[in-house]
Amino acid sequence: MGGAVSLPCTARSGQGTPSRLEWRFQGSGTTDFVYYGDKLTDRYKDRAKFYPNELYLESVTRKDMGAYTCQVVGNNGLTENTVRLIVQVPPSKPLAQVPSSVTIGNRAVLTCVETDGSPPPTFKWFKNDMVMPEDPKTNTLFKNSSYTLDPKSGVLVRSQA
Repeated sequence: MGGAVSLPCTARSGQGTPSRLEWRFQGSGTTDFVYYGDKLTDRYKDRAKFYPNELYLESVTRKDMGAYTCQVVGNNGLTENTVRLIVQVPPSKPLAQVPSSVTIGNRAVLTCVETDGSPPPTFKWFKNDMVMPEDPKTNTLFKNSSYTLDPKSGVLVRSQA
């Protein structure tokens, strides 16, 4: 995050100068113009540079993550190409939510939450300094355990005994 990125435009107009070239951004449910009417739009004018074959973004943030489409209209009609930008953000310290007590034989749900990482991180749970496998039946040390573990959501559920 905070670095610069160059997005290539491989769409071509055929012979001569294109009659129209524009860049659009689609992300988080919105579509905005980046370059339209031969100029950068207000949102991008202070942090982007336009070149005929690329769009250069300075100081990218998580909000810049999405699809950028370069559209060219010329002698051969309309052509376009889309570049997907993924902004990587390191995860923050996760927050484990563990019940303070559980009655023997009852179900227990433990969660691990982290909302800063991009792309979203995966989670591992440990018991006595040992990584717990997703499927307890795959490890002799955990084969008698009854739990489900989802590394994508960070949820560990101890089943009822």
